[in-house]
Amino acid sequence: MTLQAHLDRFTESSLFEGWARGASARFPCQVGIFWNGECVARAIADRFRRDLLQARIGHGHYSFQARSLTDLPPGEHAIVLRSENGDGSSTDLGEFQITVPVDRHRKSRTHIEELIRPLPAWTIDDVRQHVGSLRLDLSLLAMGARRFIDVSYMFVFNRWADPGAVPRFERALVSGEMSPEQFLVTLLSHDHQRPGSDSLPSPYEARYPFLFPPAD
Repeated sequence: MTLQAHLDRFTESSLFEGWARGASARFPCQVGIFWNGECVARAIADRFRRDLLQARIGHGHYSFQARSLTDLPPGEHAIVLRSENGDGSSTDLGEFQITVPVDRHRKSRTHIEELIRPLPAWTIDDVRQHVGSLRLDLSLLAMGARRFIDVSYMFVFNRWADPGAVPRFERALVSGEMSPEQFLVTLLSHDHQRPGSDSLPSPYEARYPFLFPPAD
């Protein structure tokens, strides 16, 4: 997979905001943020951003926010993002320019709203509209139709499949009459999805049942 990342902005509250898609599809990218060779912030890039999903950048759970541990001086600065690996090595994700305004400290040292603002959630409608990003054909092939039906029901309804529906869906999936994407969308179109919530388990949660696509 080609590593992808972007540093979107540096806020008045000394927050770095951006996104990063690392080499591992199964785990979120651990981002190191460097200025003049010094690591000034670290973050886990696992937050959902709808615009990334809409741009077909995987499942969209790649954004991050991190406060700078160093008081950067006013002016233009080159910031390097690195993907930090579990073995202590790192891979450069790119160099980005930020501007620290001269009057930053005279504005507001802390914007609480930036830290506690609601984050977009991966919703049923997001998955329904971008189901192709999940590469469900891989899961169907690896699990077999019967198991795929069960885990899809658990994903959508938080319960196992109805015994009476399994043979019908199994025949349709095995014969190719119904694609795995069409099957999941059929489940998502019901009015009784996961009780009390419009959200679904995110790709980095233990409850996410599908396989991750291979590296691009």
